[in-house]
Amino acid sequence: MYVQNKDDKATSIHPLKVGRFAHPENMQGILKIVNKGRARIALEFETDTQANKFVDSNLGSRNDWVVFLPTHLVTCKGVLRGVDEDITKEEIKTDLKCGEREVVDVHRIKRRIRENGLTKYVSMKAVSVTFSLSLPKHVFIYKCSFEVRTYVHPVIQCFGCLRFGHTKTQCNGRMRCLRKRRRRV
Repeated sequence: MYVQNKDDKATSIHPLKVGRFAHPENMQGILKIVNKGRARIALEFETDTQANKFVDSNLGSRNDWVVFLPTHLVTCKGVLRGVDEDITKEEIKTDLKCGEREVVDVHRIKRRIRENGLTKYVSMKAVSVTFSLSLPKHVFIYKCSFEVRTYVHPVIQCFGCLRFGHTKTQCNGRMRCLRKRRRRV
């Protein structure tokens, strides 16, 4: 469960502040409260029921906070290989059988190719599928079995400070030289 300010430019929230407001409300089941950035706090609960009780309380609205559950905590992304390019993502989403799991989203994986100075994207025979809860081992499309592999997100590197996890447009660090890996003057 995440708590953050309604206004993006607002001051930071301290974990103690969230704990101080949750304590008199007798919010049971909070295991830990940790920082997740400048203006975001993560709360971990013992059970789903206790987390839902926290969301239902008006604690967030009284303090100008937004309380939400991020999608990466309740969904998983997998890759199906060998899916013909003729099959559309709508067909895959409607016919994909994976037990009691729900298919949240389907995307065709594309490869970037540069030809004659032009960049174009070519569809591959791989599809990324977002499932609710957990990844199944196999799924069926038109009665054909496909193994589900874990999707690994591409690594993002900043070409300004040469650190990972953000791009140059979002960088607050100092510029570094790509060859010598030292600060630029």
